[in-house]
Formats: sequence, structure tokens, C-alpha cells
Amino acid sequence: MRSSNISRDDIANAKHLFGPNNHIKRGKERRMKPTRVEPDYCSVPRSIMERHKKLTLVGDVMFACGFPFLVTLSRGVRFAIVQYRPHRTGELLSNALYETIKLYKRAGFTIQTCIMDNEFNPLKALLSDICSINTLLKENMRGRLKSLSKPSKESVDVSARKYGR
Repeated sequence: MRSSNISRDDIANAKHLFGPNNHIKRGKERRMKPTRVEPDYCSVPRSIMERHKKLTLVGDVMFACGFPFLVTLSRGVRFAIVQYRPHRTGELLSNALYETIKLYKRAGFTIQTCIMDNEFNPLKALLSDICSINTLLKENMRGRLKSLSKPSKESVDVSARKYGR
């Protein structure tokens, strides 16, 4: 550093000129214990449970920021589930749909039929013992999840921008 134009006085005045080095300070601070999150449960009213005991799911794979998501919506209850799936193989989609059906079963609902597009044809054999899967042409699926897709895509867009993609 002998050929540098920076003197010892410049180094001593750097703290006054630029302020304290927060990067070093931030690394040396101890992490504080976060506050505990308490779950808040609510029960589904009995009238809804009795009226909508058997449900039909409508589902499709939608893309937001290039990421594939399995989106399912139950008719009657209008409960939406959005699951990120990095790959769209038959096995991974059947696992995702099986998890969704288990979630409804745990809540006391029974899924009778799943209405999907032709991409889900391989799942008919894999999930035939759990529910019946009706596949439609893509043109017939357009209106089924359209009202749900825009808010989902907007929230994924915001999350993707927040995490730098």
C-alpha cells in the first residue's frame, strides 16, 4: 500500500466521513429470540359440513413467473389450494392431488370427483381407488378457475419480486 494516495489520517477520518461499519456490527450482534406464534383455530359451521359433505374439485396447473403451481378449487365450499410443483410428472401431480384429498378428508369432507384437463389423464389409473377424475379439453377448463387465477398470480408475482427472481 506504499504506492497508495491514502494517508493514515484519511483512514482515521473514514469513520467520521462514512459513518460506522454496520456490516461488521450486524454480524456481531446476538440474535434475539423471536416471539412465539400461537395458532388460531376456527371450526367449520355444521350447516356447511352437512350441506357440502361430498365435494367436487376443479384443478389445473397454472404458471406464475415461470413457476408451475397445482391449483385446486372445491365447488360449494370454494376453498382454494395452491401448491408449488417444480416438475409436472404424473407421479408428482398424483402425490399433490392425493395430499389435497387427504386434507379435505381430515376436515370431514369427501372428494367424489376431480375435474381436470387432459394433462391429468395419467392420474386416472393412479387415483382410481380414491376419486374419479374427469378430464376435459383445455378450452372447456378456461372458465373453471379463471376467477381464482388472477389473485394467485398477483401474489406469486409479488413474492417472486420480493425474493429477487
